[in-house]
Amino acid sequence: MSNGLSKRTSTVLYYTSSFSMQSGATHNLLRTARDIARGSWKRVALAVPERDRVEVEQCSGANEIFEKIYYVKNAYKLSLRKNPFYYVRYFIDTILAIRQLSRWLRANPVAVIHANDLLDFHAPIAAWLHGRKVVWHLRTVRPIFAVWPFLWLMQKIATRVLPVSRRTAAKMLVAKNKKATVVYTNPPDRALFDPEKYPAASRAALRQSLGITKTDPVVGFVGKLVKIKGHEWFLRIGQRVVEKYPNAKLVMIGGPVTGHEKYAESIMQLAGALNLNGNLLFTGFRKDVPALIAIFDVMLCTSIYDDPFPGVVLQGMAMEKPLVATRFGGVPEQIDDGVNGFLADPHDTETMAALVIKLLADPALRHQIGAAARRDVYAKFQEDCFAINKIYDTIL
Repeated sequence: MSNGLSKRTSTVLYYTSSFSMQSGATHNLLRTARDIARGSWKRVALAVPERDRVEVEQCSGANEIFEKIYYVKNAYKLSLRKNPFYYVRYFIDTILAIRQLSRWLRANPVAVIHANDLLDFHAPIAAWLHGRKVVWHLRTVRPIFAVWPFLWLMQKIATRVLPVSRRTAAKMLVAKNKKATVVYTNPPDRALFDPEKYPAASRAALRQSLGITKTDPVVGFVGKLVKIKGHEWFLRIGQRVVEKYPNAKLVMIGGPVTGHEKYAESIMQLAGALNLNGNLLFTGFRKDVPALIAIFDVMLCTSIYDDPFPGVVLQGMAMEKPLVATRFGGVPEQIDDGVNGFLADPHDTETMAALVIKLLADPALRHQIGAAARRDVYAKFQEDCFAINKIYDTIL
């Protein structure tokens, strides 16, 4: 991939304080860095917390993408805790992490530090101390009162800020910032998310392996087990669907997350309370997500927060699946209601269930919406590497 924008003379250090293969932010970092490197536009390196080393080593392709991978001993993502001593320890570890990154920057000719999200501030501070350029992605929406110090830091330190949607820019108060440029997240990889790769025979075999018959309607959901993804509402919508289609299967893809174990348990308990155990298939974390989406008849996205620009929506669209999603966050920038998917208000289980039932009853409508979804996902959204590389060239 090459568009001749620049020569491969500069190195970009990508930094994240949380590397997880269940994270859309991580996948997008990898995709952007891979495309930048493949285009021979820049050299790329990666800095991640030492505690995420196993995740990185299990990630196929990381060593091929990055010329160097640096593990930072004291870096990790800030989280909410009840114990006040956690924050004391976090402050100390932050100082140590910045020192470690500063030493690495002194020893390595890095031109740009690219932070992957708002709370990935360790490397930007180190970069600022050394006079390096900082590109700072904004992939999250959080209450302003809770993150204003980090927003202030971002606007103070960053050379450029990259919110992933107009909604994100507006909610995080950077829409009018001259440093800010909205750069939509990559559409799904065409080679992976291609419906033609999963013909009827392979779909039938996968359905059979999961205990799904040829006549069972399948309603699917993709999302790691954290509360903001709205699994509860998926189940409540599913209950209404099962009342209409008793043989419907509710397929939930996504694994538990450290620190959210009680939530995962509560979802399993809710499934039992709603009498869905015979209909619910919980796959856990899977690497064959495109193949699993291929067996869906309808796909749901029930996020209950301002999801900035959910990649699972784009994945469903790329796989020609009709989506029913909450009208929240960046989703209305992805789905044109009634054209390439359907939107409903968060928590409106009645409307969302009615839309799912309508789609299950009408194969022609499913095909129409699905075909429009795939057409639009690649017409509206382009690989972000082109825009990002132009930004690198502008600031260097």
